[in-house]
Amino acid sequence: MKRIFLSLVCLFLLIGTASAIPPFPPGCSSLQNVSTLALTGMTTNPNTTARWVIVNNQVTIEIDAVVATSNSTSMTLTGLPAALTPARNQYFQVLLEDNSVSTIIGLAQISGTTITFGKTANSTGEFTSSGTKGIVLGITLTYNLL
Repeated sequence: MKRIFLSLVCLFLLIGTASAIPPFPPGCSSLQNVSTLALTGMTTNPNTTARWVIVNNQVTIEIDAVVATSNSTSMTLTGLPAALTPARNQYFQVLLEDNSVSTIIGLAQISGTTITFGKTANSTGEFTSSGTKGIVLGITLTYNLL
């Protein structure tokens, strides 16, 4: 219970700052940064921005919206920093666009330094290889590194 409380205090302190990382109480460890990720499975591989923070082994990533013309049934975001690699795959339901329809609840799977997306909530891939697809409104993912 003490560790959970301390993690919440650390996260609260970090979220409350607009710029630099504040001095954290003893027991808090943190790292934050901004990274550029590439969306694959498109006629071009557009970039998007990911803002992330690690506090006591808990990662939170905010990924900006990105949509492009599809040329494949797969869709991935590549370029996650190695520091964000979880010990085991992480799965999330996210709002996506496929074939120009932006109301699809799909799957996001973090494995290594790649996020692989799926058109359905229980499998990766299966997108239409035409029209547009991507991340509609941006997404926030939170998971434990351990």
